[in-house]
Amino acid sequence: MKRRTVFVALLAGLACGGQLSSAQPLPPADVQRILVTYLECEECQSGELQAVVRLGDTAVAPLAQFLREGPPQSTLDPLRQHVIAQYQQDVEYRNLHSLAAPTMSADQTVALYAGNFSRMYRLRAVRALGAINSANAKAALMQAQAYNVGPDIKAAIAKALQ
Repeated sequence: MKRRTVFVALLAGLACGGQLSSAQPLPPADVQRILVTYLECEECQSGELQAVVRLGDTAVAPLAQFLREGPPQSTLDPLRQHVIAQYQQDVEYRNLHSLAAPTMSADQTVALYAGNFSRMYRLRAVRALGAINSANAKAALMQAQAYNVGPDIKAAIAKALQ
């Protein structure tokens, strides 16, 4: 009788959307790697979003943090350094070839690139939370409606909650 009860409970769990898995939870470093791979992918054609969705609720807290705060400073600093180096090379090239000066300052250029990168992180976090579609993911999206983010991100949040 005990075996039958376990079997019925197992079937009931599967019928309610549960999954059969003997896999151990992933270490935090692996979860972070999967998230960053998705958040920073260029073409995103290799199942990056699906890998995040498979993490389920494990991914919700870090995605909510990325949505709230954008990329970490440790990611933005190298981006800023790269943009400044590229800007300086562009200025040198323009000077060497008697071309007009750039239309934006170095600070404006860095702000533009860093802002776009941060917006990409936030939009992808919204998309992933919407795709996870669990109660926790929906709660994170509901909370995110109060964040001070741009209209494109607000619209993405509203769409993900539909």
